[in-house]
Amino acid sequence: QIDAYYMTEGRPHYQRQAAFLIEPERVIVFSTTSQTDFSDEQTQGWDHMLTSFQPRVPHTTPTDTREQE
Repeated sequence: QIDAYYMTEGRPHYQRQAAFLIEPERVIVFSTTSQTDFSDEQTQGWDHMLTSFQPRVPHTTPTDTREQE
């Protein structure tokens, strides 16, 4: 997780990003941005989202297509 703060034309921007590796060479990134610092309630919601995230189990097909006896 990365928390960042920067100014653009005198306006503050607060940003959070978190990344999950979901498959080799595939990443999902969650991001949120605000013009004010994140409240405790927003932080709790963010933390809950991250801890509850479950990547979808990819549908795989067997590599051996021979009929089973």
